[in-house]
Amino acid sequence: MDFSPATLSGFSLRKTNSYEVKDHFKRIKHGHQVSVNALVMTFPTFDSAASFQIDYRVTAANMPVPLTGKLNVKVVK
Repeated sequence: MDFSPATLSGFSLRKTNSYEVKDHFKRIKHGHQVSVNALVMTFPTFDSAASFQIDYRVTAANMPVPLTGKLNVKVVK
């Protein structure tokens, strides 16, 4: 995995009606892997912790249309 300044470019978190998280990589070569920043979430109470979905969007210079989908987060108690 490459974490050099040439690849990592920025992480941001913005409160909207929920939250918007962005992670940007200047360049990733085909066939190479990089890791995104860890995302840690807290819930007000143990009982309120529940599974949820995260909408995602991936854009790349060589993709004319963004890749979108849903990431299922499973909370196991």
